Amino acid sequence: METAARQSTLSLPALPKVQQESLALSTIQDQRDIKSLFFHLVDTLSAVREWSGPIGAGAGEGLRILKQTRVGEELDLAGKHLETTNYPEAAKSQDLVVKGLLLLLAKIEETRGLIGTDREAVLEMVRELMQKQEALRDETKKATLTEPNQEKLVNAESALHKDLSQLDAALAEMPAAQQLLEQAKAAAIAATSDLFEGKKPDALADQGKVLGNLAEIEEQLQNAADLDRSEKTADELAQVVDDPKAAKADLEKLQEKQSETSKQAAEKPQAAAAAEKKVAEETAKVSEDRQLPASVDSRLREAEEATAEAAKALEKATPEAAEKAAQEKAVESAEEALERAAAEVEAALADTERRQQAVKIGELARAAEALERAAAEERAIAKEAAEAAKQPEGLAPEKAEKLAQRQAEVEKIADKIGEGVKQTSPEAAKKLEEAEQKAAAAGEQLDAAKQEPGKPSQAAAEKASTEAKSAAEKLAEAAADLRKEIGETAQELAKTSGEQLEKITDAREAVEAAMTEKPESVAEKIAKLEKAEQQVRQAQIEQDKAAGRPEAAQARELAEKINEALKQQDMADAAADDLAEGKANT
Repeated sequence: METAARQSTLSLPALPKVQQESLALSTIQDQRDIKSLFFHLVDTLSAVREWSGPIGAGAGEGLRILKQTRVGEELDLAGKHLETTNYPEAAKSQDLVVKGLLLLLAKIEETRGLIGTDREAVLEMVRELMQKQEALRDETKKATLTEPNQEKLVNAESALHKDLSQLDAALAEMPAAQQLLEQAKAAAIAATSDLFEGKKPDALADQGKVLGNLAEIEEQLQNAADLDRSEKTADELAQVVDDPKAAKADLEKLQEKQSETSKQAAEKPQAAAAAEKKVAEETAKVSEDRQLPASVDSRLREAEEATAEAAKALEKATPEAAEKAAQEKAVESAEEALERAAAEVEAALADTERRQQAVKIGELARAAEALERAAAEERAIAKEAAEAAKQPEGLAPEKAEKLAQRQAEVEKIADKIGEGVKQTSPEAAKKLEEAEQKAAAAGEQLDAAKQEPGKPSQAAAEKASTEAKSAAEKLAEAAADLRKEIGETAQELAKTSGEQLEKITDAREAVEAAMTEKPESVAEKIAKLEKAEQQVRQAQIEQDKAAGRPEAAQARELAEKINEALKQQDMADAAADDLAEGKANT
């Protein structure tokens, strides 16, 4: 809609006066409709931002994009410039609105997870982006930054930034690469701004930064181990839990400091400003040298910005009521942002712990099953060796060789599983070490029986049987220990899941309670705003009359009447449609 409005605005100066006035009024109304939709968008993102996980974090990032690109302010300016017939400036504001909304769209698409995480595909995408940026940089070197070359380069660099945003989901489990990606995106935004302002040397420098960061990402993708969470072991996931735990502890301390700062802000705002600034600085350090989910990083950035803004607001210590209200709102926003960050860390910690417990159960179950099969095989070896020991001819060399090979396989299984469960089940690992020793002793006796066939092999076969039986017992005991560990871990998993479900239930009840309060709807807010705008326009008409500009006053008055007529016509059309569908009261 905004793109269409911009095209109409650009065409206005070239039209005859009658057509220009008609299209201008239509475009002004379109711009007002877009502004109404924008309010809906902001309200929706604000509501979704309260959710936990990547979706809530994505909504928070979206609101940050709208704020940084000043979409709301540019929408206001576009409307004002259209009403004062300053069409070139209106088109500029509309262009900035479109660019900001495109960045928001990229973030929404990224949050929806439209990009796959196949390593080779991601690597290929990075290389393609490097080629695009290189080509764009070469084009920038040769170009003179004037229309239409300037607009073409600005759009191309903006599109490249959008493409960079598509890598977020793919690099979510590579914190170092993700940091490089953020630097590349920041450089791309800076390059876009430089091109728009005609700063060619700065644009080339920023484009070079994009290339440098992409080159480092390419190297990391080639050399890094696969960090896909589904391939992490329970031990590796247990280590991953450490970073969220440390972040949680930091945020709890910061929330305490923020609470003290909030109390101080009411009486001593300037003193509180210094404390708030320190909270912002410490919030920025929470994610340093830590592997945290992207949703947590997003919440931490949000908290950092909110605390920094609160510090700025508190520095303006003035007695005016409006300034006081702004300070209170900024401090309250800082508290809420830290609460969201803490909640996000806690949710991520619980998710990782739950995954670690689930993976542990799967690993232990597979290990226990393998040990039970190994114990059964060991018992079979013991039985066959015992039977051979009772025969006059003893254990035949060929039979001894086969039993020794089977015994060696059991020994390997015990060694491999023992190493794997050393951290998750130390008791089972100890018994497996004993089983491995018994299995090795049985293997030695089978080798001895092979070397001395016939009657002399009977004693060695008997000893091999005894050692194999002992090995089978230890293997079975280790399997039982693992089964016990599985039960205990399953209880922990049920407890963790229950706690998360309880929090979800509490959150849902809070939402339902909030809904019963029936706050002012978006439609009511828009209606109030439209009424306020109408009063402003009426005041402008009176001002024009008082200033001796009757023609301007008449033009404004005519525009207002046409606008009101259009609204009445829309209402009439809607009523006619309702009547045709049988909805109207009769």
